[in-house]
Amino acid sequence: MERTSLIICERIEELFPLQEAQTLAFYYPFRHEVNVLPLLKKYIIQKKRIVLPKVLNSTTMAFFEIQNLEDTAPSAYGIYEPNATVPVNPEEIDWMFVPGVAFTEHCYRLGYGGGYYDRYLKNARIQTVGVAYDFQITNQFEPDAYDVPLDYVITESRRLQRQNGDDSSNRSREN
Repeated sequence: MERTSLIICERIEELFPLQEAQTLAFYYPFRHEVNVLPLLKKYIIQKKRIVLPKVLNSTTMAFFEIQNLEDTAPSAYGIYEPNATVPVNPEEIDWMFVPGVAFTEHCYRLGYGGGYYDRYLKNARIQTVGVAYDFQITNQFEPDAYDVPLDYVITESRRLQRQNGDDSSNRSREN
């Protein structure tokens, strides 16, 4: 999976204008999520503002800035989270890369069931990219009314894009 993760990271850099961004929101990979740490490390070196999510309570998540990977520690669930205590305003985030268990071709995601990303993104205006392996794209689940679709989903061979007002067409497949 590491080789495939590197391919996905390369595709992210090819397809999205990250060099122009000020603040990038990533995630610290957990379980079998796509490993985005190479991107995270690269943009830390390039002095981009990097933020990671932290669960604050049973319903709330916020993003906090890190200067390096040592600025994180494992949570009660074993997910590495930032040590910082001052959250970043959602309006300051240019691009957010989002993990998931599965994604639909309409850019909806299935996470671990907490709804944290959906609540965070509900009123935010952030360019969002789901990061997945090809096998995670499925139409085996129906999104709930509160689910927030992402703008894109990227895999090793596909780039799915949500169309405003039309979630059923204009998807692109790149090989």
